[in-house]
Amino acid sequence: MCLGIPMRIIESDGFTALCEGRGEERRVNMMLVDEAAPETWGIVHMGNAVHILDAGEAARRVRPAQAAYDKFGALMFSVPQKAIRRVSRSND
Repeated sequence: MCLGIPMRIIESDGFTALCEGRGEERRVNMMLVDEAAPETWGIVHMGNAVHILDAGEAARRVRPAQAAYDKFGALMFSVPQKAIRRVSRSND
């Protein structure tokens, strides 16, 4: 399953943008979307902005998406390490 992460654009030169989200900053490729102003939110997948959110979309989607990612992360890190080792050995 592939997930896009909501990130806020801090600055953009039209080709790339410095974005922040979930406590990290990263430079994102903006070639797949229209130009976006600072403080705009976008969906980022594999280092590429794939969708720019308008103000209404951002208000409806950013917080629920961040909560879902937090729950997903908590679930992934709650899996016992012994189980992960067992699965990885069976794939060898």
